[in-house]
Amino acid sequence: MKGGESIWYHESFERMISPYQQGLYAFLRHLCGQNAEDAYQETLLAAWEAFKLNRLPDKLEPYLYGVARYKAMDALRERYRHEKRQVQLNEEVSKAQEGLAHEERLTLSAALQKLKEQDRALLYLIFNQGMDYQRAGMVMGIPEGTVKSRVFSIKKKLRQWMGDEKGGCV
Repeated sequence: MKGGESIWYHESFERMISPYQQGLYAFLRHLCGQNAEDAYQETLLAAWEAFKLNRLPDKLEPYLYGVARYKAMDALRERYRHEKRQVQLNEEVSKAQEGLAHEERLTLSAALQKLKEQDRALLYLIFNQGMDYQRAGMVMGIPEGTVKSRVFSIKKKLRQWMGDEKGGCV
């Protein structure tokens, strides 16, 4: 590739993904915390490779978020390999907290931490990124109907964990 073509390629790629960069990075920060920067770079690298091969899909946003989710999961798996002892300790603390009296209510933040990672990611896409159920389903690789039923079930769990059986706050 000649120098001028290379600059054109980079500029074209940057224009194409720039509307998604901020939201993509926020999504990765939510999923993998301190490992977000590495996952973000890996996501952009994968998108760049697809761009060079002219294999970026027409629906770029779900593609980018899907790649980001896979890169975040890779980063999390790597982190958990190194932090296995800390995870076990956290699980023991969590079990001890479950033994607390039922009158004590969990905060929303604590209740969210009890959810599975993919459930937290789904809620994040819908409520923080403003995606509709169809787009969130595309990112997560599940049908829209499954997204609707999962969100319903997740909300129900959160209400129970927070001690709000009537469903007023979640």
